[in-house]
Amino acid sequence: CQDELAQEEIILEKKAVNEFLLLAKTNQKKCVYGLEKTKKALELGVVEKLLLSEVLDNTDELEELASQMGTEILIVSKESEEGQQLKNIGGIAGILRYEIDL
Repeated sequence: CQDELAQEEIILEKKAVNEFLLLAKTNQKKCVYGLEKTKKALELGVVEKLLLSEVLDNTDELEELASQMGTEILIVSKESEEGQQLKNIGGIAGILRYEIDL
């Protein structure tokens, strides 16, 4: 049963990272990456999903902020290709609720 839950979590992580990557190519006003822009978007309450690489330290502040704003938080494994892609762009990204210029 735990293996099934772990697999389901990996599928959700991959789906979210792929959604972010697609937005980064097609609609950059609906996504953010990097600490500064993602934190600003969280403070504005516009982040729907926060993607954090498991390799990051000191994400408590971001997670707390996301929690307060009702943002879904996904800790992405470094083991998958999608996890490596997230890590390569700084390990922090957000899918926004709506388009915004930051």
